Amino acid sequence: MTKAKTRVFLILQKQLKTVHREKRIKKVSAYCLGPKRWIPVFEITSEAGETLECSLRVQSAQRVRTWASLSGLASWLVEELAVDVCEAHLKPTNRKEGVA
Repeated sequence: MTKAKTRVFLILQKQLKTVHREKRIKKVSAYCLGPKRWIPVFEITSEAGETLECSLRVQSAQRVRTWASLSGLASWLVEELAVDVCEAHLKPTNRKEGVA
């Protein structure tokens, strides 16, 4: 049996902060896409009650926001969203950058 592909939606930081204020973030993961390329993936509950995965969108483009280091991403998660726990996927993954 093959695992179904998960769609990761891109949202703006201000939308993510609203989701955080409304306590709809269920899980946070960090994925390594390659050398100096890390992304956060948030499992959230939509307003309709669905579980969705999303990552941050660069404001000026339809592409994902990346960090050069896991420690930089972790600092941002703690400072901006008060994240206590983040699952780290340390080996480069085959997740594609882009819009779901």
